[in-house]
Amino acid sequence: MSAAARDFLKGVRKGSVVCGTVGAIHNFGVFVHLDGEPDPEDPIGFVRVPEITWRHFRELDEVIAVEDRVRGEVIDVDEQRLQVCVSLKALQPDPFVPLAGRIGEVVRGPVTMIFGDHGVFVRVADGVEGLVPRAQLRGEVRVGDEMAVEIAEVDLARRRVLLSRVEW
Repeated sequence: MSAAARDFLKGVRKGSVVCGTVGAIHNFGVFVHLDGEPDPEDPIGFVRVPEITWRHFRELDEVIAVEDRVRGEVIDVDEQRLQVCVSLKALQPDPFVPLAGRIGEVVRGPVTMIFGDHGVFVRVADGVEGLVPRAQLRGEVRVGDEMAVEIAEVDLARRRVLLSRVEW
């Protein structure tokens, strides 16, 4: 890596906000060409998969694409690897926080996943799915079915939502 790239890296501080363009996507994370980088062929920015978004997704291309402009917070500057680790979700509102104030509220949402003998997951807000226990399910339930549920519990520390099925 060039001296200019090393100088650029030394000027980046943990906690600062950076912008850039997605250069490459891999199953382990996303490489980002940070604004001001001296070598556009060798991206310095890197976003690990868990730091991309609060939303649940199966494939990265559901939430990010090459050439996307991104904005994130620097969470680490790794001078050994010559890399700036960035969190995009650090600048996004956490969807669990407002949900914690909605205990007892009835909402409708699609079933997003059948979780074996445990129950089903239902999307109750953008980026948030909660579990309806198997004991509360009647008949066959399929992914995509709409379900009315009551928000029974929100565990912010464990990032889990427990739901109760409501019959309409």
